[in-house]
Amino acid sequence: MKVRKHKIIAVEKDSPADVAGITAGDFVTALNGSAVRDVFDYRTGITEERIVITTERADGTVKDFLILKDEYEDPGLEFESYLMDKEKVCKNKCIFCFVDQLPGDARKTLRFKDDDLRLSFLTGNFVTLTNTDDAELDRLISYRLSPMNISVHATEPELRVQMLGNPKAGDIMRQLRKIADAGIRINTQIVLCPGINDGAALERSLDDLAGLGENLESIALVPVGLTKHRGRKELVHITPFGRATAAKVIQLVTNRQQMYHSKFGRRLVFAADELYIKAGMKMPEAKSYEEFYQLENGVGLIPLFLDDFRRGVVKRKRKRKKPAGQEDPLVLITGTDAYPFIEGIAKELTELYNSEFRVLPVINKFFGETVTVAGLVTGSDVLRVLDEESISDSSTVILPEIMLRDSGDKFLDDMTTDEFAVKADREIMFVPSDAEGFLSALDNSLK
Repeated sequence: MKVRKHKIIAVEKDSPADVAGITAGDFVTALNGSAVRDVFDYRTGITEERIVITTERADGTVKDFLILKDEYEDPGLEFESYLMDKEKVCKNKCIFCFVDQLPGDARKTLRFKDDDLRLSFLTGNFVTLTNTDDAELDRLISYRLSPMNISVHATEPELRVQMLGNPKAGDIMRQLRKIADAGIRINTQIVLCPGINDGAALERSLDDLAGLGENLESIALVPVGLTKHRGRKELVHITPFGRATAAKVIQLVTNRQQMYHSKFGRRLVFAADELYIKAGMKMPEAKSYEEFYQLENGVGLIPLFLDDFRRGVVKRKRKRKKPAGQEDPLVLITGTDAYPFIEGIAKELTELYNSEFRVLPVINKFFGETVTVAGLVTGSDVLRVLDEESISDSSTVILPEIMLRDSGDKFLDDMTTDEFAVKADREIMFVPSDAEGFLSALDNSLK
């Protein structure tokens, strides 16, 4: 078997590895005498107080380093790849795949599809398990890491094969039972496509998933995202959610939550905020979302924000004097879904900070007007709205950080934050998406 080499790009100063003499540029070839397949092998192997790291230099010199450290202390090595391996590429052809609906000139990083179970632990990604064989699944189960985040979409084998475009997709319930039986907690998501996996198919999926028992943490129902580019690409026709179809899903969720709470003491299934908005229905109170298992899927995000916002405002009213007001309004940018909720708190912000707050919703021209969430708003669309609304050059423009990719330096249309600031020609402020972070950023800015 070919020896895997993992390049060290940095060694933390005065760390155990630095003290032992390991240097950047070397390659780790073994840990405690065993090959290192990826970050999980590495993290498992470095937990002891005495470890041996084998390295190879560019000239072929191989050396063992004895590392003495505290139990679970990191040796201090940084590698070229955080996975210490290549990400597994998704082999599915999902009928609802958002990547397949991107414009032709979208950057390559947006077009990369991963379906790597290891990322479920490292970054919270949801994976389908179709690209994970039994040996790899057993290996990852052996680490006893929880939770695993699994994209299910449908449990009926033929329907799941059809939706994912992968003949291996029908094996999902056997895989999920293996994970649950190992005592590992599971979060699942179902991307709902009207007329395809809702109705009776959804009821079967809920029945099957609820049967996994106490290790099933949550089921999130998320409406399919459809861009304006979809119709140009010979993709399967999918009908978007309307008011009636969304309301039907909400009613099913309400009924199932009552049933599951009575039977298990937990609600188990939750609808994304977007479904309540599409249905024109009031969202549940924040406490109804229990542990907020799937905020990254937009499940309970708005109720949690509003609940935390109210508490944050009360706390600040007790502690602070009103600062000096600003002549020009502070402009809050958001997506069309969140606009009514952010508009609803603008008066409280004005009273709290003694400055006028104006809220602007951004209609998504880049992906299409059916894409309504703030996290998919692009820099070019924000600039367009600022020009259309004739926002004063002296106004401060406030944007949620969720509009930026994970590294925090670019919008989804590849516009960098520096480019955006130059083109906007106004003071720009990026704020956290959680209420306390948002208010704290305003506290620091509006002293």
